[in-house]
Amino acid sequence: MTISNLLESLYQRKVIRAIDRQFGQFIGAQLGSQDHPMVGWATLVSFELGKGNVCVDLASLEAATLFDLPAADALQIAALLEPEHALSSMAQSSVVGTGGEATPLIVHGSRLYLNRYWQAEQRVAEGIMSRCKPILLSDGARVTLDTLFEPDTALLKKLYNGWDQQDKPQRVLDFFDVVDEESVDMSALLTALDAGQSSNDILRHVPESARLNWQKVAAAAALSYRFSVISGGPGTGKTTTVAKLLAALVMSSDKPSGPEIKLVAPTGKAANRLTESIGRAVAALPVNDDVRTKIPVQASTIHRLLGAIPNRVEFRHNQNNRLHLDILVVDEASMVDLPLMAKLLAALPDHARVILLGDRDQLASVEAGAVLGDICLGVDKGYSQERAAHLSQLTGFNLSGGDNVPAVADGVCLLRKSYRFHAQSGVGQLAYAINAGDTKLLENVLRCGYADIELHDLNGDVYERAIVQAVEGYRAYLEALKAGDDYRAVLSHFANVRVLCALSDGPFGVKG
Repeated sequence: MTISNLLESLYQRKVIRAIDRQFGQFIGAQLGSQDHPMVGWATLVSFELGKGNVCVDLASLEAATLFDLPAADALQIAALLEPEHALSSMAQSSVVGTGGEATPLIVHGSRLYLNRYWQAEQRVAEGIMSRCKPILLSDGARVTLDTLFEPDTALLKKLYNGWDQQDKPQRVLDFFDVVDEESVDMSALLTALDAGQSSNDILRHVPESARLNWQKVAAAAALSYRFSVISGGPGTGKTTTVAKLLAALVMSSDKPSGPEIKLVAPTGKAANRLTESIGRAVAALPVNDDVRTKIPVQASTIHRLLGAIPNRVEFRHNQNNRLHLDILVVDEASMVDLPLMAKLLAALPDHARVILLGDRDQLASVEAGAVLGDICLGVDKGYSQERAAHLSQLTGFNLSGGDNVPAVADGVCLLRKSYRFHAQSGVGQLAYAINAGDTKLLENVLRCGYADIELHDLNGDVYERAIVQAVEGYRAYLEALKAGDDYRAVLSHFANVRVLCALSDGPFGVKG
């Protein structure tokens, strides 16, 4: 069987898309043969792009998984494409270049790209690496961070009185983010709390060196680097952290009016959420009104910031017409695809700081390229030796550094503590098991009988129980809606319950 016949069969079976087949045929037309191996490789690159992958790595390619087919069919295609000789044949092909040529395909190392996506990846890498340089800070930076991230002992006192006596020691340690219990005089600390002593008296028993607040580390990392990423799951305080960071940047600015700050998100809904959350966070900052008024709370979409042009893929702002800003905050950055991120970075002035917010464990963007996920791949390696020492000096915490750490990793911080649920709660353990992909741990969590999660077996009356739970959950919302209550109250009731469905159809889908 020939390559053209195989690809036509894949199209008829709806394995590949029409655009995949058409691109393969276009490459065949350039080469004068629809059975040239490059036709198959071009089709595969387009197919992988449809799955969100911007390239095909020939070095790690598994022949038995080509086009996500059964092994027998995949190996039949592999026999025609000859992956073992692919790189050498591509080096001699007129449709494949190495970056300097205007060819449809590009080979970079062992990776085969569409030219457009290779160009976008290079622009993103250049935009990031040009900003991966430490910034010299004034002597007051440490004081500013200490002030903004001082533990809220007034809140602690309120919480402390409601905790069970036996739980108080551990809860107090968790509140202060203590990582070195031996350095904390627990008896004296509890005595100070029982006596309702002042904030200074309480904090005196919890030295900075015994603590590790990742929000403060994230702010310090972004304050001293022109490119930074603050990643964390729901409830880890990304918005609170960036609000305090922006306050620190305003306080350290030489401009009388403060730096020009822009807040953006990929979609209108995400921009509205950012506007609401950043507004609440800024209002709660421990700063004077002069600083607070210089922090914007209105967010827009990335497309609006760049200046979308109807019926065109280009934007008004680009590398030849830069944006006027000093600091750019991008929320929900996991939703930003590779081409859009490339255009955004290209439109920034050289001096601009970039702060990406998002969850590295969220689904990647709809279009190709998981930019945030790729940036965060090395976050578990920690910081370089020099960077760790600098951040320790800025925060007062003990941070250890490692060797051979990529420069981009020095600007990334992962927020590890959830303020919505405890790490040892059912939800916390369930989230950890899912993110780790640990099915055995997942089963153990579901069997442990945590009070905050419940697993219903599909047998029995589970469907009726699900309906009853949904009705009870939305009862307050429906009653408030019927009574004509204030819209804020109606929305508040609606936000108290969520029904999440994995499917659209079926009894447990959205429609059901």
